Amino acid sequence: MKNLNILFVGFCMVALACTPKVAEKTAETESPKNETSAAPESNMAMEVLNNYINAIGGKDAIMAVQDVSTEMEANTGMGAIEMKSFVKGGKYAMQVMAQGMTVQEIKFDGNKAMMGGMQGNQEVTDEKQLEGFRTQSKVCPEMEYLGDGYKMSYEGEENLKGTDVHVIKVLTPQGATVTEYYSKSDKLKLRTIGEQEMQGQKQTVKTSFSDYREVGGIKFPHSISISGPMPFDLNLEVTSLKVNEGVSDALFEIN
Repeated sequence: MKNLNILFVGFCMVALACTPKVAEKTAETESPKNETSAAPESNMAMEVLNNYINAIGGKDAIMAVQDVSTEMEANTGMGAIEMKSFVKGGKYAMQVMAQGMTVQEIKFDGNKAMMGGMQGNQEVTDEKQLEGFRTQSKVCPEMEYLGDGYKMSYEGEENLKGTDVHVIKVLTPQGATVTEYYSKSDKLKLRTIGEQEMQGQKQTVKTSFSDYREVGGIKFPHSISISGPMPFDLNLEVTSLKVNEGVSDALFEIN
């Protein structure tokens, strides 16, 4: 049971690990440069982002997606883990199963959110968590960076495990920052790094993406590795991914 409690806290963080809402702005955090006051850097960051959006399918293809359902699994020292996530019309749901039990369940109906599992159900009222779920409810959260309130800066080039990448920083309207790494060759996102706090625990979260495959006109990563929120690296492999196949509204209902 202790191991499952560790999983519960870890997956609370994993639920937000791939979103921009992963690092609280502090006095020591250097904010990305405003796009209007640092045109060269912000223009380059915008180019990197637009190249990514085009590389995964383009704005028109992304806007045509009505719903996405994903099933993933991972083998860990605590046993096999299965994760299911659903996105539809600004709503988000996630289910995590381990050792034959539901470790965590999240429902976000576009306004309210509920988290449940081994420790019972509770309504989410923290605006920071709600904003994370709003981001997760987007098919392509990166398109939100083009909206009002977001700021981006270009941080230069690096080599990430043999791949040359562009590095950008994103500052969200809520004051969160995240560093993102995009391949120079195929323009795809390879990694995000930020910080996440959950139940009094604050850790650096690194999420890596690979094995992009096209489904429904959009390229999705089919291999995701997350380190930081759990006592081991979580390597998730997509076993099923469906686009526009009719996700039930009942999955997002909060009683």
